[in-house]
Amino acid sequence: MFKNDWYRYRYDDDEYYQPKRHQGQKFNTAIFTENTKLLSYKDSLIFNANEIANCFNNKKFALMLSGGLDSDVMFRASLEAGLDFTTYIFRFENDTNIYDVSYAITLCESHGAKYKLVDLNVTKFYETEAMKFADIAQTDRPRALPQLKFLDYIDEEFFIYGQGDINWKRLNEINYDEKGDWVHSCNEHEISWEKYIRATNRKGVPLWFKYTPELQLSTALTNWSQDLLNDRIYGKTGTNTSKILGYREGYPDLTMRIKKTGLEDFLPIVSEIEDELSKLNNGLVNRQSFLRPASEYIELLRGRNTDNK
Repeated sequence: MFKNDWYRYRYDDDEYYQPKRHQGQKFNTAIFTENTKLLSYKDSLIFNANEIANCFNNKKFALMLSGGLDSDVMFRASLEAGLDFTTYIFRFENDTNIYDVSYAITLCESHGAKYKLVDLNVTKFYETEAMKFADIAQTDRPRALPQLKFLDYIDEEFFIYGQGDINWKRLNEINYDEKGDWVHSCNEHEISWEKYIRATNRKGVPLWFKYTPELQLSTALTNWSQDLLNDRIYGKTGTNTSKILGYREGYPDLTMRIKKTGLEDFLPIVSEIEDELSKLNNGLVNRQSFLRPASEYIELLRGRNTDNK
């Protein structure tokens, strides 16, 4: 779900938001913006949270907090915007994700936010339900599947997930002898969240960082993004390992920590599911990317140009 449907996906020339009909279809996205508000990065985070509250008439939300950086930023902005939410923290068997769970609990308690700690048997999920979720979401990235299952445990009608952060990619990779050719990548696997909630009639925002063009635009104009796009952060070919620099332009006290998924101990069964999906679909075919030059993406976000309408 995106504000005013500013960001849309489709396959070939099918109607927007329709699921893939066959594996040969090409994934693409279109942007529909006009006169996007230019806000500071911090203000755009709060604005994004407020717009979600307005869209859902200030209802109560389930906020999914993994303990990673993305959900941390979403949590802080939602708190500052005054959203009414209960934080959900999911703990895997044998405390395999205790690194992030402990941080998430500390974050909630330090901010006086109410939370629910929910136990999930990840092994059982992969053995009995994962393929069903993969089929509904049309995804072949099994690491994301437990997060779809989380929605079965919430009490609230509406939810928010901290997904959809900006995704810059350097096409000429680590060759820093020439100027970087940077693009914005719209990834098919990310849209699986949207497919799943549409297919199951869920209500909420899975791609929080893409809800408004204002947040995407302000992120694109952060010092961090501009340093990346102008090769001033040497050796970087994407966003994952340096995005805390951008997030700290909104929240300077964010803690640097090792990136973990909590699934490190489940890699054998994750690989089994991935192999099964590959055999079923004759390859890992749901991983397309739709690329735009970075400068074009920024201009589209501003609302100065038109996209594939």
